[in-house]
Amino acid sequence: MVTNQDELRVAETVDEQYKTSRRTLLQTAAAISAGFAAAGTLRSVTFAQDTPQSGGTLVVGLQSEPSDNIDPHVTPWAVSHNIMMNVYDTLVWQDPADGSYKPGLADSWDAAADGLSYTFTLKSGVKFHDGTDFNADAVKFSFDRIADPATKSGFSANLLGPYASSEVIDANTVKVNFTEPYAPFLDSASQAFLGIVSPAGVAQYGAEFGVTAAIGSGPFTFKEWVRGDHLTLVKNPDYNWAGAVFSHTGPAYVDEIVFRFITEDTTRTGTLESGETNVIELVPAADVQILEGGGYQILPGYAPGIPNIYLINSAKPPTDDPEVRKALSLGTDPQTIIDVAYFGIYTPASGPLAKVSWAYNPEIEGMYAYDPEAAKATLEAAGWVLNGDIREKDGQKLSLEYITNNSDKHSEAWQAQMREIGVEANIQLVDDGTWIEGGSKGGHNVTTIGWISSDPVILEHLFHSKNAGTGFNWTFLKNAELDALLEKGRATVDQAERKTIYGQAQQIIMDEAVVIGVYDQIGYNGLGKDVHDVKTDARGWYRWFYDAWISG
Repeated sequence: MVTNQDELRVAETVDEQYKTSRRTLLQTAAAISAGFAAAGTLRSVTFAQDTPQSGGTLVVGLQSEPSDNIDPHVTPWAVSHNIMMNVYDTLVWQDPADGSYKPGLADSWDAAADGLSYTFTLKSGVKFHDGTDFNADAVKFSFDRIADPATKSGFSANLLGPYASSEVIDANTVKVNFTEPYAPFLDSASQAFLGIVSPAGVAQYGAEFGVTAAIGSGPFTFKEWVRGDHLTLVKNPDYNWAGAVFSHTGPAYVDEIVFRFITEDTTRTGTLESGETNVIELVPAADVQILEGGGYQILPGYAPGIPNIYLINSAKPPTDDPEVRKALSLGTDPQTIIDVAYFGIYTPASGPLAKVSWAYNPEIEGMYAYDPEAAKATLEAAGWVLNGDIREKDGQKLSLEYITNNSDKHSEAWQAQMREIGVEANIQLVDDGTWIEGGSKGGHNVTTIGWISSDPVILEHLFHSKNAGTGFNWTFLKNAELDALLEKGRATVDQAERKTIYGQAQQIIMDEAVVIGVYDQIGYNGLGKDVHDVKTDARGWYRWFYDAWISG
């Protein structure tokens, strides 16, 4: 691990050419970000030619490969969602322009006044990829499957909330019931994680569903998955039930989509420049300017939900001490971390919700403004005194176990900042499975996470005491007042009231000092010069390829 001095000298040890290019990049990135901010969140890229052409293969470079499957009711991973949203249709679609809900597999719906049920009138004539009919029975099957503990849902069960049952009224009408009012349901129902699957397909493939077969009713069908290399989808020629949120009807324009798994950042950029890929996700910070200068398009996705944050374990010494947690917050400089690790292309996060989230509470800003001297004083007052470079108390070093996965590029920068205030951070870089298991068991003091969500109910998943030790509450915070607010927010239908409730919840989370904001997530996508009408959904990073086309 690098020392504090090593980290701070990174910019000084590179040659003058690199320093000049880096300064240029930072200035360009800032201008790009400012332009995007002025224009609002850009959700699609359309070139001068505006008459769509059919045909061709769209090759998409993904940063990672799904580690489990593309079964929407099982996998929790965003990379899986990027693929699944092209295979499975949802009951409703959320319009990224204004957040409203538009018909999907459901033509219309009615929410009960008490918030305990939603009744959907379904489209007729829809077929799954295996030729079987989509109907109310398929909706009931899908939601019952998600709720069944045997499915071992990674995320969709959380989205389904306090689900009670589904009633089949007739072939085209289904009533979804909840044990208590559940305001985020339409938001949940617009995500591929609650996509409707073919009951016959699940019966046929069993545990292999989502691995060797994936059967929905979407615009693309599953062809093959070559582990470690690519996953291919092909156009569904019978698709004729696109939602109003899209720009056309009928089959998709491109013949197939090939998702290539390209984990090395510079290699992924190189494939776009060479024409091996048409679209790449998560353009590395250092390559944003390069692609812009080369005439490629940059499509940013501003992600609502949980920004990139540090989660602090409130149950494991020494971070069980609130004063230690506050000192860690005061000793963290997000802007420097962003500049060192990401060439300055992100903006600092302030708390547990991203600024683009509709329930974001701006009053939390500045609660722990970077002040290393105040951090040191806080630790001194709490009995942690320097012994050499690292503080001690009662013979114990102020040492933290920091567990992180491969997506973390800023751990060493933060490690250096902690050493500056006398805190030792031991970094453990692990694979995704070990990271999740470690976070759930609580062997860490610090970890990082980010979670895309267009509804603030995501706060319940990460901060409600019921999810400590069994879910994603890796802070192990148990605060009865916070629990009550999170439960009330989930059950309250009025959005203005929900915003107030979640604003109070954010305040408590920050008062407890279990979150340190790093940066608001923006996924920069690179598009080839011949690619048109790629869109991102309401969650910013997930790409819609149904309207996409390639010019000759």
